[in-house]
Order: sequence, then C-alpha cells, then structure tokens
Amino acid sequence: MKGNNVLDCVYTNRPDMYSARVLKSLIKTKHVAVIVAGADPFLVCPDPKREKIAFYDFRAPNINRLRYHVATHDWGLCLQVVYDVYGTIGPRDPPFITPLVKTLLSKGRR
Repeated sequence: MKGNNVLDCVYTNRPDMYSARVLKSLIKTKHVAVIVAGADPFLVCPDPKREKIAFYDFRAPNINRLRYHVATHDWGLCLQVVYDVYGTIGPRDPPFITPLVKTLLSKGRR
C-alpha cells in the first residue's frame, strides 16, 4: 500500500485459514508492508477434506417449477395423514368430530 492506493491484492477462498497484518516501515516512507500468514505457520495448507454441503438452486425456472407443483398437488391425503397421526379422537367423541374440528374447537376455547 502507498497512502490510500493498493498496489497488490491477496485473494483467498478460505479466510479462516489465513491472517494478515499491516506493518509500517522503520524508515521514512509512505509504503507499508502486508504480511499474510497461515493459521499454523508450519502448515499453510491443511490436509484437504471433502465434505458434502446442501446446495439449493434458486434460479427463477426452478422456483416457478416448485410453485407449479405445490399449486397442483393434491394435499388431501397429506392432510389426512397429519390429522390421523397428530389428531386424537376419543371413544366418546361423536362421529362428526374430526381432528380438524377438535383442533378448531380447542382454539376457540383458548
């Protein structure tokens, strides 16, 4: 660096592995020194390990396709399964009381 001008750049895709320090010169000059070092001075590049990451493609065609499938899907069976699993109907409940009706009644009481 010279004043506010940057002469050289250092790029990395792993900022967690490197640190940088800016040092002023001992002699009279406008230049400063930039020292870039690895997190471990003896191990600049650790043993690379592959890991799987979740990647979602949010481009417009994919979002539109998702919207279409959500809108045209028959959710009746899914909702019935949810009601059957999470809704509790007792033996004394009348036949017209479904898990949905029971949930709405309990919300109304609250």
